[in-house]
Amino acid sequence: MLLGKLYREKVLDIPAKLSITRDNLAITIDAVVYWQIIDIEKAYYKVDNIQSAIVNLVLTQILAEMGKL
Repeated sequence: MLLGKLYREKVLDIPAKLSITRDNLAITIDAVVYWQIIDIEKAYYKVDNIQSAIVNLVLTQILAEMGKL
């Protein structure tokens, strides 16, 4: 029964973040991420706080893409 809970898709709300585009426009970005653990061993032993790691990864990528606009 525990494995069924581990493989369910989960939702993570990414908080709004201010970003500046190349032409100096200020925009606010937020996101919703749907995620699922595929390899429980890597998720458990290699990451201390998986939700925090996902938020940081998503925000880094979003801000990098918005900087290109």
